[in-house]
Amino acid sequence: MSDSQEKPIIGPIPGSQATLAFGRETREWQEFYSALGYCINQWSHIDRSLFDCCALCLATTETKAAIVYYSFASFEFRKKLVSELLEVSLPLDLKKQWDSALAEMSRLVPLRNVIAHQPIRQQGEIVWDMWAEGGPKVHRAGVRLEVNVEEKELLRGKRKPQTILIEDLRQHTKDVAELSKAMDAIAKSFRRFVEGTAQSVQPDSTSSLAPKTSHHSEDQAPPGPEGPHT
Repeated sequence: MSDSQEKPIIGPIPGSQATLAFGRETREWQEFYSALGYCINQWSHIDRSLFDCCALCLATTETKAAIVYYSFASFEFRKKLVSELLEVSLPLDLKKQWDSALAEMSRLVPLRNVIAHQPIRQQGEIVWDMWAEGGPKVHRAGVRLEVNVEEKELLRGKRKPQTILIEDLRQHTKDVAELSKAMDAIAKSFRRFVEGTAQSVQPDSTSSLAPKTSHHSEDQAPPGPEGPHT
């Protein structure tokens, strides 16, 4: 037997009953969809932090802030809205933190959009042993789930093919979790800044802005419109 004959042949054989389909009860199926769901859910925490920052910038109730913020269905528009508000509202130290978080968010959002909006497909291969006793048999079968950019969307020529495997989902989840922590810290620090600023401008009894009191004694009537009586 030659070297070429000793190597199993990769690919289907006409009439073969071998299948590569995952069933929902398989461990691979459950792990992939679990990673996918957890990955998407992490973005909800960032969305909430953006809303909190929006409400603080607008200095209004959460109800009114919700009318403004959630009128934008797209995450990208919400991000842009809050970014513009924070640019004119944050103190310098927090602005540096926000710029760093915004850069990381902009890096992660494209992958988020693929995960959220593109289809999941099964890919795999069968390695056949053509010289097995009794006829060709499956030597090895491998299957994986992956997220792919929809082929029809690629027809526009604006997107490039992209494949996301379970390892990519897990790494993305870690990256988004770290970003979520940073966003939560920014929102909390910004709230303290806003509350501290509001408290510092409230007049007290010793402030020059406090109402003036009369220095006249209780027994002495204040001067009338024509001046004091003599």
